[in-house]
Amino acid sequence: MNYIATLLRINKIFRKYFFLRESLLFIAFLLIYFISYIGSYFLRVDFFNMSDELFMVCWRSLPIILCFKAVAIFLMRRHRLVSVLTSLYDIFTVVKINFFISFIFATFWLILMQKRYHIPYSVFALDFLNSIILISLLKMSARLSYEGIVKKLGKSGVNKVLIVGAGSLGVFVANSLNSFANSNQRNVAVGFLDDDKRKWKYHFQGIKVLGTISDIVKVVEQNDVDTVLFAINHVPKKIISQCVEHCRVAGLQVKFQKIPDISTVVDASSLKIIPQEINIDDLLGRDPVVLDLNNLADFLHGKIILITGAGGSIGSELARKVAGFDPKKLLLLDMAESALFKTNHDVVRINNSIATEEIICDIKDKRMLENVFQSHKIDIVYHAAAYKHVPLMEKHIDLAILNNIIGTKKLAMLSANYKVKNFVMISTDKAVRPTNVMGATKRICELLIQSMNGKDVTKFSSVRFGNVLGSNGSVIPLFIDQIKAGGPVTITHKDITRYFMSIPEAAMLVLECSASAEASDIFVLEMGDPVKIMTLAEKLLDLLNVNDDIEIKIIGLRPGEKMFEELITYGEEAIESSIPRVQIIKKTAHIIDDRQLDDYIKRLEEYALDKKLEKCRDSLNELLEKSYV
Repeated sequence: MNYIATLLRINKIFRKYFFLRESLLFIAFLLIYFISYIGSYFLRVDFFNMSDELFMVCWRSLPIILCFKAVAIFLMRRHRLVSVLTSLYDIFTVVKINFFISFIFATFWLILMQKRYHIPYSVFALDFLNSIILISLLKMSARLSYEGIVKKLGKSGVNKVLIVGAGSLGVFVANSLNSFANSNQRNVAVGFLDDDKRKWKYHFQGIKVLGTISDIVKVVEQNDVDTVLFAINHVPKKIISQCVEHCRVAGLQVKFQKIPDISTVVDASSLKIIPQEINIDDLLGRDPVVLDLNNLADFLHGKIILITGAGGSIGSELARKVAGFDPKKLLLLDMAESALFKTNHDVVRINNSIATEEIICDIKDKRMLENVFQSHKIDIVYHAAAYKHVPLMEKHIDLAILNNIIGTKKLAMLSANYKVKNFVMISTDKAVRPTNVMGATKRICELLIQSMNGKDVTKFSSVRFGNVLGSNGSVIPLFIDQIKAGGPVTITHKDITRYFMSIPEAAMLVLECSASAEASDIFVLEMGDPVKIMTLAEKLLDLLNVNDDIEIKIIGLRPGEKMFEELITYGEEAIESSIPRVQIIKKTAHIIDDRQLDDYIKRLEEYALDKKLEKCRDSLNELLEKSYV
């Protein structure tokens, strides 16, 4: 390995002392042109038995042709004289430049000098061909020599990279990795994976296609791969997820990264790879749902829109999305003034011509809410304000009832009284056969919204969410905080599963459903298969390359926590809607009549105000039991 280290050291010196490198290359190319020109005479006639006249012509014309060839060196220097990235394009450039210079020299000599110093016509052609052959050999030998060095380096502890995708992007990335410019980073592309059968076992830029994506475990193990780069435009998240899972199961420690597109692959000044880390939601085993926005522009444009819980994860994302559709006014309501200020700042940044109003208000306060409806002729209400943390609501059942149920009732009643056109409430899959206070309150809110739909001009509907990735208090931010703190990563049970969706998916689902012409009580997104939280934690540790250092600790189920979430409950049926990948939940059985529901909600409010927590819990359970009869 000493000679390799020496070569790398020489390369470092050349990079540091640019003038020295250019001077040596200039001398080397002049020597090539010298040999090429003398060789032309040798091929034309026997050089050692050349006539004195032809010998004199050769030596007197040599300085002149070298001056012309110096121009060729200058032109080629702009296209890299010698590079380990030499390709057919570079060879073609050499041919064009040398043909141009040879043609100019031949024209000059034939017009001005041929009568005095006659050069055989064949010498001009032979000199051109000799120059092309010798320069091409020099360029290709530099490339082949470096590839040999790369193979040696690949066995000496460098970062070995496997590239998924042997297309133009993959080849470009491989070139950028396997260049002397990256020798300090010591990244080496060891092979490609590609599902195109025509590419199997072929070499691209000297790097072999080692198999298909399904062979990733075998290839990673055989080549001791450190990093896998996905160099495929629009690579399906399911493929990434499967690759990560296969390597994890096989016990292989590999870092997975994704190249976004060819415009952001490299820094052109340094040819350093700038990989884009895979987003956490890329590993959930499905592509994001992309909803149609065509009908939203007409639906939201020029409307006065109220968003409750506007400082939260979903409410703030709703506000940002709505801002892009140019509503007449956007009313942002929340109790948390700092979060509300940030949301308003984001909205104005997106659309600086939008009219906004920040309203610090508690949805339990009917007087304050009514003042909002009296002051503005509201067209649409997006109700995202709620207490949602399961363990906290188990301890504060009275607040969960007053905020989630009574607050929703007050807001819905005011929406009906003031002729709001659309009212959409954010619900949760925890409302399906709930085992905790938070889920129970949301289920009762769904029943409340169902009872109001169709009675007034207001169209009432609910949207059932799964777990929203990245939202405040959700599992991914919790895991990341635990990893930053050195662990352990805590999960409640090794087999617990959840449905997941992204924040943008959640916001667009709410907007799409509100704009839908279909009358419906509850909408739900098709979120694919539920994901094991244990698997999610393991993938996250794999992604961050800390799985050897961080422990995953099972802490047991929390009060009210379910093992498995569901999307529909008793007396319900999911049918397809006109919105792709969105289902409508329809009632298939009588649940509870409106008068009974209203009586129970009034009783819950009384118990909650009086802090009668056990009676609150008993009444919640009783109401839920009746709702399933």
